[in-house]
Amino acid sequence: MATDLPNDPRDETLIKRRPWYVLAGALLLLSALTRQPIAFLAALFAFVLGIVPELWYRYALRNLVIRQRVSQPRAFFGEMVSLSISVENQKLLPLPWLEIEDEIPIQLPLLTGRAFPTYKVNRVALVNTFSL
Repeated sequence: MATDLPNDPRDETLIKRRPWYVLAGALLLLSALTRQPIAFLAALFAFVLGIVPELWYRYALRNLVIRQRVSQPRAFFGEMVSLSISVENQKLLPLPWLEIEDEIPIQLPLLTGRAFPTYKVNRVALVNTFSL
């Protein structure tokens, strides 16, 4: 007996957008039968509304380079260490924003940034939001 694995939430979002393709096909058929250019434009608009978000979900995070550097390779108790994060988008598709989560030990005090609790013991999530 096969069990279903939980789906990725992005897949559910894409499946919810599939009715736009059916609507576009129905409008395209209707515009061909009635020879109405306005109905053809409506079908084209419905197709664009369906395909653009799907392409965005599939290709938004490809060719994205994230570099994280620590100021020194070793640190002793009480020393300050800085973490620098650089993000490079190497594709034509723009990203309006990006959120990166890093797990760090709960014992590390932060001077800047925000940390949120995670499900792991003695770990917090360091959350960085970027506008690219």
